[in-house]
Amino acid sequence: MELQILIRGQSNAILFAEGNEWAGISRLTAEVQRLLGFDGVSDTVSVLYAQGAEQRGTAHGGTAFLGEWMQPSAGGGWQPASLGAGLLRSAGELDSPTATATAVLWLHSEYDSRRADLTVGEWTAAVRQDAALLRSALGGDAASIPYHFVSAHPYADGTPEGHQAIRMGMETLAADRAFHARVAARALDIDASLDDRDGDWRTIDYGGAHITPGDALLIADRAARTIAEDWSVYARPGSPVFLAGGDIADVGPRVASAQRIGPDTLRLEVAQDAGGGLAPLGAGAAFGIGWEVSGSANSPVVARSAVVQGPSTMDVFFAGPLPEAGGVLHYGWGYGRLANGNAPGRGNAVTDEAGLPIWTPAEGVLVGAAPRPNDGLWQE
Repeated sequence: MELQILIRGQSNAILFAEGNEWAGISRLTAEVQRLLGFDGVSDTVSVLYAQGAEQRGTAHGGTAFLGEWMQPSAGGGWQPASLGAGLLRSAGELDSPTATATAVLWLHSEYDSRRADLTVGEWTAAVRQDAALLRSALGGDAASIPYHFVSAHPYADGTPEGHQAIRMGMETLAADRAFHARVAARALDIDASLDDRDGDWRTIDYGGAHITPGDALLIADRAARTIAEDWSVYARPGSPVFLAGGDIADVGPRVASAQRIGPDTLRLEVAQDAGGGLAPLGAGAAFGIGWEVSGSANSPVVARSAVVQGPSTMDVFFAGPLPEAGGVLHYGWGYGRLANGNAPGRGNAVTDEAGLPIWTPAEGVLVGAAPRPNDGLWQE
């Protein structure tokens, strides 16, 4: 059996695929095979990927999805632009005639996140049309070719509003079971230190535009879990996915509610996937990096520390008084990299015991509201 993953995007998709001698692709395929119990010989996972050239390829550096891959059509919808047409040609050329199933791994949010005026509606409409065309080119449909989104990761030149619109769009599509998509990896805890931003190669400059090979491996490990779970019907007896009944840890703990227990303190209850309880906090996570509450005259109020109180409970302490009513809790809103200034991001996330990061829905969690049910964002 052969299962295949199409990797698409711009420069960070290229770095994910090719960096450090193709380490990202190697880790992704090896992990999916391990989770499914594939031997890599008779049962394999392969990759459909080509760096763009001559209006072909699945990844082109420095390109916006809206405008260069998909463009508005005369009838008010969306149609392929030059790179989108090239993707469709490449998909047909790269597709293996013996493959049983295909998944699409999407690492394409950087240039679009620069738009502060980006709307959820235009982004999701363009992705829906893109997906219909690509699925058709691969000879499948929504049921047989899922989309797996790497949630809009921190991009130094992006806008907070652009990042949030894309995350909201991804979650909107993930909640639509007819579209068949998942948020495959949340990656706020990256270093993004590949670029020499200060002109001195002797120093490490964190928080740039491009991911490092280590960041790529982090994303690969998380994406592999979601892709493997989505392919659970192909899991071999004795494999991790088979033994888990098709439900492995892959989405991480979701903040289900945030209750005010003091003027500057929230108690969070999280909905766990299959990754065990909350893990002990690293130094950055204990410092409260990433948590903020909006909705007051002095908003946002940022956190100053965090403490795990139980497997699914933690308290977050803020640097000022919280709104009496109507506050909204976010984790990594906007740009969102989990670091203070020119510092590493890896190791700073609150995670479960499987190493998957905690998350809040893109619209945030209303403080004091009842726990939010699983409404499709968390697909088991």
